[in-house]
Amino acid sequence: MKLLLFAAGLLCLMGIARGSDNEQLVREVVKSFVTDYNNGDFKNAPSYTTDDWVHINPGGGLTRGRGEVLKEVRAIHKTMLKGVSITIDSMTVHFVTHDVALVNAIHKSDSYVTLEDGMKHENERQMKTYVVAKHNGKWLLADVFCYFASRSDLGGFHLSSETLLRLGRLKLDFDADEYFCCDDSSDA
Repeated sequence: MKLLLFAAGLLCLMGIARGSDNEQLVREVVKSFVTDYNNGDFKNAPSYTTDDWVHINPGGGLTRGRGEVLKEVRAIHKTMLKGVSITIDSMTVHFVTHDVALVNAIHKSDSYVTLEDGMKHENERQMKTYVVAKHNGKWLLADVFCYFASRSDLGGFHLSSETLLRLGRLKLDFDADEYFCCDDSSDA
C-alpha cells in the first residue's frame, strides 16, 4: 500500500514538473518573439512560429501565413518602429489543452511616431495575447493579437470566443473571458 501511494505521489510530482517545463517552454517562445521584435528583422521567426502564423495588428489588420506576416512586421520595423523595443512587464500562461497555451503579456514600448497621423506615442503599454501550440513536440507561436492600452486600463482585456472562432484557429469549447484577462502578479 505504501508503495502504491509513493508511486501515485511520484506520478503527480512528475506531472507538475512536466507542466512547469511546458510553461517555461511557452514563455521562451514569447521571449523569442520579443527579441526578434526588438531586433526588427524577425530572422529567427521560422524557429518559433507555425507556417500558418496569424497576426492581428493594433489597427485590427489580419495577416495570415508566416511569409505574409514577416513581410508586414519587417516593413513596419523599417519605418515607424525602426529601433523601437518592447519589454515584458508581465506574462500569464493558461493551458487551454495539453498542447495549446494562451499567453497574455503586458509590454512597455519605447516612444515612436505613427506615420498616418504624426502622433507621438510615449510610455505606451500594450497587451498582446499569444496562442502557442505544440507541433511535432515543439512549442510554436501560432497567433498574436495586439492591443494598445492607456496606463490605467490594463485590468480588463477580454477577447470573446466568437473572435477566436472567426479566426478559424481554435475551435475549442472554453470560456475565453476566463482565459483572456490580465494578471500583473506573474513575472515575465
